[in-house]
Amino acid sequence: DTIERDDLLAHVVEVGQRFRDGLAGHPRVTDITGRGLFLGVVLADPVAAEIMKAALSAGPIVNAPTPDRLRIVPPLILTAEQADDAVAILRGLLDTVSVAESSA
Repeated sequence: DTIERDDLLAHVVEVGQRFRDGLAGHPRVTDITGRGLFLGVVLADPVAAEIMKAALSAGPIVNAPTPDRLRIVPPLILTAEQADDAVAILRGLLDTVSVAESSA
């Protein structure tokens, strides 16, 4: 009932698309896989673990299932504003984390 009443599926698609739109086009992002709010961000460099560690202290919780992939699985009730904030943080980390840091 809650899923239908709150139109949760449409919300998940919309907020997931905000993540896709916000991260796509970054030079370090080669692909974004998944659906809704279950996303995998494929990176050009093996820096996922370093980004995961930095993101945890900055706010967003992501994990690194492989050296070149971030997994994003936020709660389904994440707001569009919260998604935008997370994207901004992740883009900043993608800009600043170096390959040398990840191999240290």
